Amino acid sequence: MLKVAGAVVLSLLLQTSNAETLIVEYLKANVVPGRAVVVSDLYNNVFKTPEERRVLDRLYSTFFKIPMFIVQYNTATKNIPTLRELSEQFNFTVPGEADVILRIMEADPRVPKFIERNPKTGEITRVDIDAVKASP
Repeated sequence: MLKVAGAVVLSLLLQTSNAETLIVEYLKANVVPGRAVVVSDLYNNVFKTPEERRVLDRLYSTFFKIPMFIVQYNTATKNIPTLRELSEQFNFTVPGEADVILRIMEADPRVPKFIERNPKTGEITRVDIDAVKASP
């Protein structure tokens, strides 16, 4: 019985991992500067399985937590979080996932421009704390 339960848990983890990889790779290929990523379009037209939708829901929820985390981290440590630290904080397991989420923020004209990044490494080089605090 324990082996069956373990196999079920492993299967669910692999499905989520595969769904997350699929979504991240899609976003990497389709994020365009100046154009918002519309989650409802992804949800209704691109990613339709329950596993994919769970991943989209988690990424959508996480998206809104990242700016304040960056500000709190910077305020507490006087350092800017690295992509690795963002990945650890938000359980991003796919390589490049933190980078693509930040690219989505940068591409969306509705999101205040609160970070600057190194074009070669993708690491955040500057944080505009006031821009984050002023945003609703």
